[in-house]
Amino acid sequence: MGCPIDLARYRLVFGAWDHEIMVEKVLEPGKEGTLPRCAGGRRAAPPEDCGGIWGYADLVEILADPAHEDHADRLEWLGLDAAADFDPGVFSASEVTKGLSDPR
Repeated sequence: MGCPIDLARYRLVFGAWDHEIMVEKVLEPGKEGTLPRCAGGRRAAPPEDCGGIWGYADLVEILADPAHEDHADRLEWLGLDAAADFDPGVFSASEVTKGLSDPR
């Protein structure tokens, strides 16, 4: 990684999610492909409105236990066929870059 140009911190949802974003380099528009781009990160983003850190921890626990009474409900809420389709340890820089490029 290059020298950080800027480090931004922000807090989301109940003051529970702390994120740090480091801008490593500022490029001219049109150079080196689509901008902005994600160079790396750790772990998957929590689903929207999952209830902060504690709700996310509950979600991970429920998905890990097929016998849990809320297991099927959480799979449906996430639009998943199986709990194996949800891996909180996975991070995809290309998927984040795709999301940054989406004009929504």
